Amino acid sequence: MKVIIISKEDRQARSKAGDLNRRLTRYGVKSEIIDNPHSTSINHADLAIVLGGDGTILRVAHWLAGSEIPILGVNFGKVGYLSSIEPEQLWLALELLITGQYQIDDRFMLAISMQKGRDIRLLEPALNDMVIKVISPQVAEIELQINDGSAKYLRGDGIICATPTGSTAYSLSAGGPVVDTNLPALVVTPICAQLRTLPPMVVSADAQINLKIMSNHPTCLAIDGEVKATLDRGDKVLISRSAVAAHIIHIAPHLLQTVASDNNHPNLELVSL
Repeated sequence: MKVIIISKEDRQARSKAGDLNRRLTRYGVKSEIIDNPHSTSINHADLAIVLGGDGTILRVAHWLAGSEIPILGVNFGKVGYLSSIEPEQLWLALELLITGQYQIDDRFMLAISMQKGRDIRLLEPALNDMVIKVISPQVAEIELQINDGSAKYLRGDGIICATPTGSTAYSLSAGGPVVDTNLPALVVTPICAQLRTLPPMVVSADAQINLKIMSNHPTCLAIDGEVKATLDRGDKVLISRSAVAAHIIHIAPHLLQTVASDNNHPNLELVSL
């Protein structure tokens, strides 16, 4: 089995990544620390361990989109919604990984395409959300159409389209609902809508969401917190469920407690992933 290790730009995380790499090697597991999405090691990896915050995990999820490589998040950030364990639990978690005592949550992603005139461009998939937000202190005007339904209009700072995974991120801060990650649903949340012209909505994950910029003010499009394009009047954005998914490893807390309290741990050096 081949494990790839990715860490955030942080001295503590980098040090832990080195320790992890050496320990996996002692256990007879092939492992490598990588720092870019073009590493050929990704093509041969069976598992990714990410030491960082949610931003780092989102970045790696983009790298691995379309693959079947599961991600174990080790929280070196402030929130850690996407992480399964804390740094001090890592060595306990290795035993559970070795013995297969974990679950893989398949988190669906958003497919996002942008149309400027006749030019249509497919953007990278989003695990958390897609955000359209006005750049200047002006009001954005956005036309929203879901499937073949009637058009709705939003006047406000912008709009968020989030997956259940992203429903606890920016969408929640903007007043959107929290959606269970097992539900096949999308969240559409306006940002500071004037006169409540558009309430937060939960729609089917199979819905086609069409957005059109109706105002003249420069507007940005961000995917998982990173600005990807500037939108102008008449530009369109199409959002749907992506064919690719992110595979997040979840380790149950009670299993970690069991390993921690067990004085008869197996000798990990005799076990191979």
